[in-house]
Amino acid sequence: MQIRSNIVPARVQPGFTLIELLVVIAIIGILASMLLPALSSAKARAVSMKCLNQLKQIGLAYKLYADDYEGVLVPFDSPGTPTAPALVVRTPPTANIWWPDNLKYYTGAYYTGADRTLFQCPKQPKSWVSNDFGIGLSTPQLGWTGTTRLNEASVRNPSDTVVLADSAFGVPASWATETDPAKWQGQQGSATNPNERISFDTPAPGSAFSQPWSRRVISRHEGKTSTGWVDGHAEITLTRTLGFLVAGTATPNSVGAPDAKWDLE
Repeated sequence: MQIRSNIVPARVQPGFTLIELLVVIAIIGILASMLLPALSSAKARAVSMKCLNQLKQIGLAYKLYADDYEGVLVPFDSPGTPTAPALVVRTPPTANIWWPDNLKYYTGAYYTGADRTLFQCPKQPKSWVSNDFGIGLSTPQLGWTGTTRLNEASVRNPSDTVVLADSAFGVPASWATETDPAKWQGQQGSATNPNERISFDTPAPGSAFSQPWSRRVISRHEGKTSTGWVDGHAEITLTRTLGFLVAGTATPNSVGAPDAKWDLE
């Protein structure tokens, strides 16, 4: 007697051939090459927005300080001892209160301890432990010192005058022949000299801007820099539109130059 089996043999699924596998890998590679630049660009924009938001907060503090002091702009530094914890520390200590410490009451940094991160561009190299700010105040034009006071009323156009920007201690070789300020490079500053960490030079009459120790506005955001303006607003700007001295020019742009966005009356 013959017994019939109802068991159906399992079908063997054919596997990928080598050619099919290579095609799939090639497609994945093409998609990755298309998506990675977009993701990188999105990440760069996110970092730029974070830096811009920090400039907005500092710019608002800058304006609130002027409002509280009858229009007097925050000094670059003033005599005295900052309330602990100090944001700007010099070794050995000196009797100076630097502008971030004058603004910390308005930014909230005073209540969160010696938190410098608000004054650090997130794109700044993490290895720059001594140059731990990266956002500078325009000096010497808008960063007054000593007993001379600079009033907001003396600024020609507050909404068109840069006072804060991404900055760093400059690399002289990067601007010796480079005419595009977006390509100027920065380097780590001195651990003992806060001027190199919290300021940038502007094309004012004199020789300070052309000296090797100048602090420069640095383009950290795809050829642009985050800027804060005297009226308190902030924006990301093409560095070359700020009217900075073109490399190789003997005399810096003077106060009153039509392209200079840091003018006083």
